[in-house]
Amino acid sequence: MPRNFIVVMLRVACLLLLTGCVTVPFTGRTQWNLVNRVALNQSVEEAYQAIKDSLAQPADTSQAGRVQRVGRRLAVATEGYLRQKGQSNSLQGVNWVFLVVEDSSINASAFPGGKIFVTTGMLRVCPSDTLLASVLGHEMGHVLAGHTAESYSKLMVNMVGMVAVAAVDVAQSSTRAPGDTTRLLDSYNGLQQLGSFAHSRKQEGEADRIGMILMALAAYPPAAQAELWERIGRLEPGYSFALENSHPTHGRRVRQARQRLPEALRYWQGPPLSQAQRP
Repeated sequence: MPRNFIVVMLRVACLLLLTGCVTVPFTGRTQWNLVNRVALNQSVEEAYQAIKDSLAQPADTSQAGRVQRVGRRLAVATEGYLRQKGQSNSLQGVNWVFLVVEDSSINASAFPGGKIFVTTGMLRVCPSDTLLASVLGHEMGHVLAGHTAESYSKLMVNMVGMVAVAAVDVAQSSTRAPGDTTRLLDSYNGLQQLGSFAHSRKQEGEADRIGMILMALAAYPPAAQAELWERIGRLEPGYSFALENSHPTHGRRVRQARQRLPEALRYWQGPPLSQAQRP
């Protein structure tokens, strides 16, 4: 019986992986996405409203106006390009909203569906609209790539794996010592957590890559992304690589931004750039 159960679970996992393949816009990466992104966007709407109501808004309304202006420019350019290329399905359920939060931390975040928060601390790091576009483009990249839905999908597959591991252990229980089941599941869970951190770092890199392309489409020099991470790196010098980090190091992001610049410039929609803004 356990063996049959394992076979069924493996078939379920394979079916999920085969039926959940989608392509990420701009990067072309194939991802396993088992969650309906439109339904996910709707389901988090209530949570978004609750968080929005609990956060303090800055007294200086010009900050909010600036974020909305830069965000709107990025959104219009992005939507126009995707529709022109016949990829408007990437915009299903997306309604861009750009908000400023009164918080001294250097941070920004994106909700599924296009709700993007930027802290006043982050705005102090971004005195120019181009630097701000680097931040907003990155967060928009997370939304367009469906990273939240992808992470939920990965969690679902991991749960199937845990059930399969437990079933194997039950099938071999007569040869195991007491407590082996717990240790086996703990080991599996630990490996999955490390894999999750690595996956998160890859998503951050992908959002950086898409963000640079969105900047170019909106005629913001994408070379500014490297400058952004250099500025943040000077303010957060103690951030170094560790397996349990969910984000790449600032230095790595600077190097990758410079390496990706030629790709981003292929999407450039503005006037001729100066030599300093080119590779």
